[in-house]
Amino acid sequence: MSALSETSDHGDLNAVNNHHNQSIGPDESNTTANSLDELAAEFAEGGRLNLAIDSANRAIQIRRALAQDNSFESKSNLANSLHSLSTYLAEAQRWDDAVEVIEQSIHIRRKLADDSRHVSVRGALASSLHRMGSYVNNLGYYNLSLQALQEAVSIRRQLVDLDVPKYHLQEADLAASLHSLASTFSSLDRLDEAVKVMEEAVQRHRRVSKSAEAAPLVSAGEIQSTIFKCKDDLAECLHDLAVYLSRQEQFQHALFACQEAIVIRRSLLRSRLASPHAHNPINSAMSASTVFPSDPNFNLSSDPQLLSLYTNLASSLDNASIYHCTSGRLDAAIDSIQQTIDIRRRLASSIDPNSGLFYFRLGQLGNSLYRLSTYLANLECWKDSLGAIQEVVDIRRRLVTVNDASSSTPGQYSTCTSKPDLVNLSRSLFDLATCLAQLEDYAEAAEIMEECVRVNRRVVLLLLSSSEPEADLELPGAEADLASSSRLLSIYQGEVGKVEDAIINLEDAIEIYRRQVPAAGAALSNDATTEVKALRHLAESLKEFASFLGRVGRYPEAVAAGEEAASNYRRLIPPNRTLATRVSPAEATLASTLHLLADDLSKLSRCHDAISVIQQAIDIRHRQVSEISYVQDDADDTASTLQMDLSSSIHNLAIYYSVIGRYDDAIGTMRQAVDIRRRLVMFHDSATADEFEGGLLDSLLNLADCYHRRFTDAGRDDSAHPPLGVSAAQEAVDVSRGLLADVVAENEDEDNKKANAAPRPTVDLEAQLARALYQLAVGLGARAKVEAEHSNGKVWRSRSLVAVKEAVAIYGRLKV
Repeated sequence: MSALSETSDHGDLNAVNNHHNQSIGPDESNTTANSLDELAAEFAEGGRLNLAIDSANRAIQIRRALAQDNSFESKSNLANSLHSLSTYLAEAQRWDDAVEVIEQSIHIRRKLADDSRHVSVRGALASSLHRMGSYVNNLGYYNLSLQALQEAVSIRRQLVDLDVPKYHLQEADLAASLHSLASTFSSLDRLDEAVKVMEEAVQRHRRVSKSAEAAPLVSAGEIQSTIFKCKDDLAECLHDLAVYLSRQEQFQHALFACQEAIVIRRSLLRSRLASPHAHNPINSAMSASTVFPSDPNFNLSSDPQLLSLYTNLASSLDNASIYHCTSGRLDAAIDSIQQTIDIRRRLASSIDPNSGLFYFRLGQLGNSLYRLSTYLANLECWKDSLGAIQEVVDIRRRLVTVNDASSSTPGQYSTCTSKPDLVNLSRSLFDLATCLAQLEDYAEAAEIMEECVRVNRRVVLLLLSSSEPEADLELPGAEADLASSSRLLSIYQGEVGKVEDAIINLEDAIEIYRRQVPAAGAALSNDATTEVKALRHLAESLKEFASFLGRVGRYPEAVAAGEEAASNYRRLIPPNRTLATRVSPAEATLASTLHLLADDLSKLSRCHDAISVIQQAIDIRHRQVSEISYVQDDADDTASTLQMDLSSSIHNLAIYYSVIGRYDDAIGTMRQAVDIRRRLVMFHDSATADEFEGGLLDSLLNLADCYHRRFTDAGRDDSAHPPLGVSAAQEAVDVSRGLLADVVAENEDEDNKKANAAPRPTVDLEAQLARALYQLAVGLGARAKVEAEHSNGKVWRSRSLVAVKEAVAIYGRLKV
């Protein structure tokens, strides 16, 4: 407001006061008070609340003096002025003052109601009780709110039952009190009562709306505005009813209520846009799905009522998207949230970008975009999700910057004190990094997640330094978010080769998870949801930690981490488990942990320990495989994965046997791995068999090596093993040639060339072929030695030389 208009406002107020100072009679004083009340109402309507409060206080001062005569009229006028003042104080967010003032109004009106049976007095008392209930609700005094609103509802029911003139207006007041009462029940988590009361409010608003349309008992000029308000109130009740139903997980019923609210709000928008009273009337009505008129001259900011209608429609569309999503209709959810985004983008653009309201609107837009990115991610539309979540991050960074103006280093957030903004930014950064990782852009994902870690550290510091009682309750969740972001950061860093950095960040996550988990040997509490989640995250982090340590050769530490991970996974296994019990998720992950632990033990030459550990993994994986039927579809993805995992553990067990010289056990075990992998290749078509053929090749090569070691072992002379070793090596050669031929054919494919697809490298496959040829040459040479006295000896030796020459030629090409 300009200085000129401010002066003018005070001038009007001073003029009224000067008139009062010259007046001495009660009639003149009452006139002055009336003028001050009218002036206060004008100030409030224009948003000048301080002037409205000042004017109302001066009116009350006059009316207190007039009320000394104890007349009905003077006391009623004083109560009315107090009631009005409370509304201005409430609009100014001065809730405590509003409660104090409305209590005075209630006190006066209750005495007047006791002395008079007039309907208007009881209606006025109900109105003040209604206000009282709303104010104390905003202060969190829900039981006091409940008491006041229940009394207001009781009085208004009686007034409706009287069937007085303007009945539909009395019922509208009752519906409004029922609406507020339902809100209070909801705040007390008494959802059954909240739904029941709100359903009655909806029914009464329907009757009010029909009554106003059929036989409006107001002046002709007020008919349309009355009908408009009735429908607007009905839509608001339906919107809130949907919220309460959704909290009861009645999502289908919530969606029905919300969709009806949307239909009504669209209808109100069409009416307003076509109204000659609108600032920019639009003659062409909107369709059911259209949000904005196509008129290029359409100006949203010039019409406050339009702003309110669009705001409410966006809120209902936003909620409808949630109900669609929870009902499994993601396409409908996306359509609804995109309409919400369109509205909220226009709402934000219609406001001064330097105002506080702009940032509020911007925050709402960010929330809707965040929802859209989530829905798209659920559909695995990662590229589309990426665009939405990037805009969310940009918005939320901007909102944080508003509260972090003193920060000299962008992106550090070291001085930001707005915890809600930081938490929202953290979540969007986390999702952005996750989306980038899904698109395999791990370098960018690591950079974004590093920023997320900084934000989460700031949130934890704010909670640690806070004196608020809820800070202690929020701290474990904030620390869990910090641990989760640190853990994922380590994974992304590991993907780009920054293993040492990954180890440091994962240590931070492990330290937090350890604090949130009961000590080893301690039982989990009865309400152990949080503890179980933390224990699972700790076990997963320790498993990843062991993997990173192993990658940099820190095997003793890797073994310690792997053993702790295995111990924690065992704590997660349900008690009273028997061999007939299905393998739990914790057991399945325990198997993979034991598999990795055995590998680290073998690197420390602790092969006996490795054998003991890997056998535990094999036992679990055998049970997993036995739980899945392969009769109908042996190529089922889950079955194939489980069989491949089992064959990997069996393969490693065979290697550990071989290292300690138990060649017979090694050969028998490796043959099991070969049998499983051979079957996997057999039951998959050529398009998917390659991934299994690589495993089969590895097992065949190691099987041939086991035969060779068995044959050359001191004191052994077994003529059966060389032929078997030759057979395994020959199959390895055949598999290698097949894999290499597939890659060469793929690289020469015309479609791939047209698409400029990068050719797949063949170096590793050629090296494997050379190794297979070498193993074949060794086996053939051993067989030639066994059959040296027979004519076949020269044949085996000749074939051995051919294999060696080809292997040497390949190694020469590869410069190995």
